Amino acid sequence: MVSTVVSPGWLVVHEMVPLDQDGTGTGWYAIHHAAFYGDCKKIHTALELGIHIDIRSWSEDTPLHMASVSPWSDVATVELLVASGANVFARDCNGKLPIDNICINTKEGYDKSKIIHAMMQTLV
Repeated sequence: MVSTVVSPGWLVVHEMVPLDQDGTGTGWYAIHHAAFYGDCKKIHTALELGIHIDIRSWSEDTPLHMASVSPWSDVATVELLVASGANVFARDCNGKLPIDNICINTKEGYDKSKIIHAMMQTLV
């Protein structure tokens, strides 16, 4: 296995090996965690190291799914993922699109219209 330490406690693995850093059995990769927590710097690093923008977790979630459902993510994270080529039409194992996750996010101050706008920019 080839890996790179990006910062203390954060490892990017260059194989299809789920990190499961959260211990929940989600099969999340480092880029899923970065998207969920709105860490654009780590997303950039993962992409520079060759991690695919639409890599899937065990439940078929992409990083964009994670960013759109997370209470810790923001518009900048979604914009970065979309600008990097994330598929806004990717469906998870339940058939949900990333935009479906936006509708269920109840974070106070979460501007759903701006995030939807960021996703829709790929269509124009």
